[in-house]
Amino acid sequence: MEIEKKIRPDREKNLKSLGLDPNKMHVLQVGLFSANKNQKFTFEVASKFINSNVQFHFVGNECYIDECGLDKNLNNCTVWGERSDVDLFMSCMDLFAFPSLKELNPISIKEALSWNMPCYINRLETYGAKYDNHPLINYIENDNLFNLLNNIPYV
Repeated sequence: MEIEKKIRPDREKNLKSLGLDPNKMHVLQVGLFSANKNQKFTFEVASKFINSNVQFHFVGNECYIDECGLDKNLNNCTVWGERSDVDLFMSCMDLFAFPSLKELNPISIKEALSWNMPCYINRLETYGAKYDNHPLINYIENDNLFNLLNNIPYV
């Protein structure tokens, strides 16, 4: 699948249409809730930002959510479940997290890139060097996602 370039609409308008505060930073993770998709990692990062202006959003089928070991009581995390309007989320979020542990060629990374959204992903052998030189791709290494969120103007 080729990465299509989409024009990002008004961030504030789309965030408000979802009932979200445009003065906060919004991190998105999309995918079936499962141990392999590793939402647990993102929830653990979110737990360090409870009293900040960073909000975490999870879109995806929840059929295996109880097997993921998540602290679902974090007030800065919203589980939206399976949605038909994922493009709306992609169009206005500030950062895409994809800490998946096993993947082949995930469409959600390409979708986030098509919306010109910075992505933090795990470096997996199956990707090869496909994203090594992409300006919006950062690999999750050595707390770099935590450090980024800790140093953003929203916090």
